[in-house]
Amino acid sequence: MTIRKLLLAFVCAGLPISYASAQEYHPDFSCSADLSNNSVATMLCKNSDAAKSELQFDQAYYALRQQVGKPGWKDLKAQAISDQDASGNCVDPASGQASPSCYISHMNDLTATYRGRLSGDALEEATRPIDQHIQLQKRLIDLGYLPTGSVADGVYGEGTRTAIETWQRVTHRPSVDGFLSNDDAVALQQNGSNPQSPQKPTPPTIDAAPAPPSDNHAGEMSIYSMCGGYPKTLNAVGFDDPYSIEGKCFIIRINSIIGQKQWIDSSTILLINQISTSINGLGYNPNTVYTTIVHDPNGHINYGELAVVMGAPPTKYQSASGEEVVAPWVNVVKYLGNSYFPGSGELGEPLKGHIESAEFPDNLSDDVSYIYSKLSIRCHMVQPDGKFFYARNCVLLNQEGDQRTDFLNSAKKSLMNSFYSRDMFHADSNGYTVFFYTFEHGDKPPAEDPNRMCEKTNWLGQVKLKKCAPRHANH
Repeated sequence: MTIRKLLLAFVCAGLPISYASAQEYHPDFSCSADLSNNSVATMLCKNSDAAKSELQFDQAYYALRQQVGKPGWKDLKAQAISDQDASGNCVDPASGQASPSCYISHMNDLTATYRGRLSGDALEEATRPIDQHIQLQKRLIDLGYLPTGSVADGVYGEGTRTAIETWQRVTHRPSVDGFLSNDDAVALQQNGSNPQSPQKPTPPTIDAAPAPPSDNHAGEMSIYSMCGGYPKTLNAVGFDDPYSIEGKCFIIRINSIIGQKQWIDSSTILLINQISTSINGLGYNPNTVYTTIVHDPNGHINYGELAVVMGAPPTKYQSASGEEVVAPWVNVVKYLGNSYFPGSGELGEPLKGHIESAEFPDNLSDDVSYIYSKLSIRCHMVQPDGKFFYARNCVLLNQEGDQRTDFLNSAKKSLMNSFYSRDMFHADSNGYTVFFYTFEHGDKPPAEDPNRMCEKTNWLGQVKLKKCAPRHANH
């Protein structure tokens, strides 16, 4: 039997979770399924007290799991499965039904045994009333430390442990161990991670950052000019030095890669990122928690969108532990949507086109050791959007070497999928330009010796040496 996660359903709608009464507990599996062959599961679907006793066991089990650490997980799981299988003794052989009172007694004994192996913060967490235990997990969801849509089921698995550790780091708790001690529980319930609680700070002045126009589209040249070139693109939002980014531009996606965020108001959001070594190419300290406040001076933050931001003076706030924390602050200058690319001119930067490489045609190199084809193609360059040029009405002028049309088709595909800035081609007075494509595969045969001599037999049967006729490659 696997360790069961139980979903708590609150029937006292409208009451705060920690004060609700007459709670009813249900298992996390569907009770509408055919459970006729599982008398324990059938009983759990019908008896709230039995479901609650198993949830309390899970509370102790997952605290012990955190205490023993990964090296002890396998043995602990095997032990828990064996211990829970003993609940089969609560099934009446005659009726085939499980006894709720027997099951509750069995689970309570197991819970007491597992709690007896705990100490310190782990024991405080495991002996907390189950409703408060679930409420604290829900608090982590509400504060953005667990992804939106997570279920507060009272099971503190790896995701919840990571969320607790992140909250402990961000709020500078005395211990970062993944357990919610009694003191942690009070701090989380009262203050959480909102650095602005109970009062939101006055946003720093935006004088150090550009004030975007009201339509949220800065002038075409202004962003590129004020940033001194392309803004630096960040794979994840995080800064080691909150004072070093003032007046500097960045392209970021306004999100948390671990799904942890805190809305301060509709135009301001606190992003919490834990940078892994896999995206550590920009000088991040691996596995360090970074907090960054993103503010949109023009209105609601478009969470998840790509944007140009500019660093402003950092803001200071009091953490839940009373310590003063300095957080980087960036202001949204322009949202870019999902089609932006450097060189598009969208930020006022010089246009830079893109040339798609022509692919060597498939299956043409199977029958010969060397293939060569060189094409010259004449195209008319058009500028329909007033920005980039496109090659249209392309005509083959010449093709050397292999004459198969596969090469022409590949070259035309490249031309159709490319777009050009004015500095990337030279056109005649009528707007036409010539593009050259060279396809080559295999080892080129050595150059032929023009003075090579060959044996020739004349009509009299005499063998004489004469210059060899030039050989022609088989294309």
